[in-house]
Amino acid sequence: MKKILFIIFQLCLTYCALGQCTFEHYFPYYPAPKNKALLLSDGGYLSYSAAWKDTFYFGLKESDLVLVKTDSCGNVLWVNDTGYAADGDPDKYAVEMDSGNIMIVGYTAAGLPGSMGNIRVGKYNKNGQLIKEKLIQGGPISAPNGLIKNKTKSDSYFIYGYTDNIGTGKAKPLLVEIDSDLSMKKWKELYHPRISKANYSVGSLINFIQLNDTTHAAVVSAGTLSIDTNFMCHLDTNFNVTQVYSILNDTIYHLGLYSMMLNEDQQLIDCAAVYKRTKSHLSRDCVLKMDFEGNIQKIVYFSDTIYNIACMSPTQDDGYIIISTQLVKIDSNFTVEWVKSIRGWGLLSVEELPGGGYIAAGISDLHTQSLGYEPGYNEMYLVKMDKDGNYIHTGVKDPDPSASRQIVVYPNPTNTTLTIQSKQPYSSIELYNTTGNLVLKETNTPETMSVSALPQGLYILRILGPQQEVVATVKVSVVH
Repeated sequence: MKKILFIIFQLCLTYCALGQCTFEHYFPYYPAPKNKALLLSDGGYLSYSAAWKDTFYFGLKESDLVLVKTDSCGNVLWVNDTGYAADGDPDKYAVEMDSGNIMIVGYTAAGLPGSMGNIRVGKYNKNGQLIKEKLIQGGPISAPNGLIKNKTKSDSYFIYGYTDNIGTGKAKPLLVEIDSDLSMKKWKELYHPRISKANYSVGSLINFIQLNDTTHAAVVSAGTLSIDTNFMCHLDTNFNVTQVYSILNDTIYHLGLYSMMLNEDQQLIDCAAVYKRTKSHLSRDCVLKMDFEGNIQKIVYFSDTIYNIACMSPTQDDGYIIISTQLVKIDSNFTVEWVKSIRGWGLLSVEELPGGGYIAAGISDLHTQSLGYEPGYNEMYLVKMDKDGNYIHTGVKDPDPSASRQIVVYPNPTNTTLTIQSKQPYSSIELYNTTGNLVLKETNTPETMSVSALPQGLYILRILGPQQEVVATVKVSVVH
């Protein structure tokens, strides 16, 4: 009997993997600048992004972390909308912990427009609720470039990025190790051994890999006022630089630092713009493989139609999936297998699924006006593709404003009472004015809200689910 149930379970997984279920979701926010997707051990997905959403519409200066959890067929299980104080932007990177909890790392604003402050680490449970958060200050300004699980320790994680001192104008590569309780284990700025610490002007740890129990490897962008150098290095367990290898090369015009990858063979794989030193073509995007001594082992130039490469991910066949202005699949010899157009106007992460195909996340503005939002709103979207990059399914899903098929608010405009009809569970409703102030709140699953005493004007109605998550946002007009 158990064997039969297992076979049925496997068939169900295969059914979903072949795309026989609804998939592709849009969540309107303003804006959703860095939407990414994470494949979870239960077969579901976590789509996460920083978004200003209603807070920006109200004129506040905070951004929210939006977490959207789906099952393997893309059915939305929960949505959570949170942030750190009024400055949170914790959207950068996420990993699943051994416990099934989610760790997300980002940064908080330092109080200056467009600036960054402390590295912020948050731990969320399986339902998307914040369990714990901590700030890591490596300097007046600190920010992460990545977060990975320590493969030799069950309760340890590496954060890499940089520190920056606005006063002195110096930025330095940073590597941090924390445990599952978010407690600091190690924190260290990295330096090229032949460059004086005092002379550092720019620096950032771009990529990091743990080779074994005693050796780590990193790609570092660092330099001085007179020397601009990118290098690869080995680190010991105390994060001391033990070996340095330059990756400067006359052929390379520009390295795509944030698309660099290090593999277990100590090879650097990168998509980059290159300087060919010919009059006919000064630069062209390419993919290259370099050994750890900085020697180019292989380089392939793309056609002019493949450009503006943002990132790439390895695939199970030793090839790579590349995000540029298009979605590009190359094999292990860097030969292009297929090129697909991108839905909306930007993919920001793509990951191959164990059974084949891909899960991708990005931003778009295809449906915002039809959903009742003003021009300028973007959407987080999550989509599944087959092994050839074809979209499996399209369709707009909740949460949704007043045009939603799940939640209807009427009459709108109104001068007396709002009525809520919902096919999905909710617990309370909140009404805000356009300056972000809460003016009314009803609990215990209210079906109506009286607005007769409110001044005439535009208001925002937020409908909250059983876990106080936002399940719908509706613009309401009160007229007298």
